Order: sequence, then structure tokens, then C-alpha cells
Amino acid sequence: MARFYTEEHLQFLKDNIKGTPYKELATMFNQKFGTNKTDRTIHAFCKRSKLSNGLNGRFQNGHVSWNKGKKGLHVPGSEKGWFKKGNKPTNTRPIGSVLENKDGYILVKVKDTGIRNEMWRPKHELVWEKANGSKPDKHAVIFADGNKRNFDLDNLVLVKRSELLKLNRQKLIYKDSELTKVGLNIVKLQEKLIDVEG
Repeated sequence: MARFYTEEHLQFLKDNIKGTPYKELATMFNQKFGTNKTDRTIHAFCKRSKLSNGLNGRFQNGHVSWNKGKKGLHVPGSEKGWFKKGNKPTNTRPIGSVLENKDGYILVKVKDTGIRNEMWRPKHELVWEKANGSKPDKHAVIFADGNKRNFDLDNLVLVKRSELLKLNRQKLIYKDSELTKVGLNIVKLQEKLIDVEG
């Protein structure tokens, strides 16, 4: 037994631990014995003595939440900080705004609602789509010369996602757009051979 606990202390803890949080148990212990032990100290002693209160902090099956059926619950007075209908945050940008993302691509705001990818579109895709129509599914528009600021139509190339994967794996994207286009033709030929042999 630990030096600072007597048999009487141990018996008191055994008699009162079940279902009692350690904070409450420490308060009861201190009142009974005139000590000044913290809940952490009591918890550590109980653990060493292989005593458990049986509480693990988890909700039991069938537990009903205190806020069940109380829709829209809020702290009174917090309403003054809410956005009023029609108000917009001060950092709202108008449609047509431009920004650079973390990967260095230029994004253009095309609408005010929806998820971020719907509101902000890559500029190079918009330029390509203006000339060629909607980008097909499972395709990407790449910069043939790798320069994310060169929006010339000759530099914007539509590729399948599978082709882009091969271009990256085989390191066939160059600073020279013509070499990248040759690399794309090699990848297309590889895919054709797989189709023929498969």
C-alpha cells in the first residue's frame, strides 16, 4: 500500500468508487479525512490498487441527447452576430474575380453559390472550353509547355486522365510544347497497342 494511504482510506475508496467520477470522489475523500488530494492523485491510487469507477465517458445504448428535438438552439444575444439575409461577408469577391491557388493555377470566379470547385474554375479550362465546348468527363486540359501563365489555345491540350497519368509517370511533359505533344502521341500509341493486344 502507498505510504500516504491507510487501510481505512482504501476501504472508503472501495465503498464509494462505483459510478462516482474521480473529481467527486476526491471531494468526498478530502471531506471525510481532512486531506487535500486532487482527483488525479485519487485516480492514480485507484488505478494502482486496481479499483475502477466503471465510467468510461461513452454514451450508453438508448441514451437520449439533451438537445433532441430542440431545433435551432442558440445562446440568447448571439443573433446580433448573424449574417442578415442578403448581406455578404466583407471578403466576398464578385463574379469574374481572379486568384492563384496553392498549385499556381489561375482560378476565375464563375458563380456565387455552390461548392468551391463549382464557384471557382481554372482559367485555362475556361479558355479551352470557350473555343471547343465543354470538357468531356475523365479529361483534363494541360499546358503543353508547362507554363501555367501561357493561355494560348495552341498551348492548351485536352488529354484523357489515363494519358495524363502516363505522361507524368514517363516524364513526357517538357518546356517545349512540341515535345510534349510528341510525348502525348507516344502515350496514345501505347494505349492503342494495349487495346489491340487486350
